[in-house]
Amino acid sequence: MAFNDMEMVIMEMNRIKYLIKQKRIIIKGHIKEKIEKQHLVDIDVVKSNLEKPKNLIGVEEQVARYKHDKTYKLCFKLSGRKKLIVIITYKKLKNRIYVVTAFITKKKMDRLIKLPKVKR
Repeated sequence: MAFNDMEMVIMEMNRIKYLIKQKRIIIKGHIKEKIEKQHLVDIDVVKSNLEKPKNLIGVEEQVARYKHDKTYKLCFKLSGRKKLIVIITYKKLKNRIYVVTAFITKKKMDRLIKLPKVKR
């Protein structure tokens, strides 16, 4: 990644932090249902981690659907074994952040995905 690209990413992340502080996070009804019923994550946990990102341990930019949008995967540490993954989309034209989905991963599952055991 070039130096100018890194500056752009930092500026974009500062903009997202500003929008989070301004309470410009939108979680639509069907997304809220999906997060709570299918992924079994309390919506208050998602909101509290987004509003106060002290447990944020990683950010990864994803491919966005539209050219004026930016999609990010945010990783929050909940405990020694659990992480909360939240996918958000920053819509530049509307100047808002939309939550796409959220789910919890466990350390054991991460290890299985990274290092599959081969039986001989």
